[in-house]
Amino acid sequence: MSKEENKGCVSIIAVIVCLIIAALVFGPLVEYIGFLAYPLIVGGGLLLAKLTEPIWFKDKD
Repeated sequence: MSKEENKGCVSIIAVIVCLIIAALVFGPLVEYIGFLAYPLIVGGGLLLAKLTEPIWFKDKD
């Protein structure tokens, strides 16, 4: 696999992991604010993935 294909796989895994972390953090809010918590979960997961992008894509060369 080339580097570009490998980065694509890692980015999907990174986004999934970040969405799970956001769901665990904002999940208890669903009971109190209802469906407004779901945009927080998705937005928070994507924002977390974007902020942690340098950690996921360190150059190993």
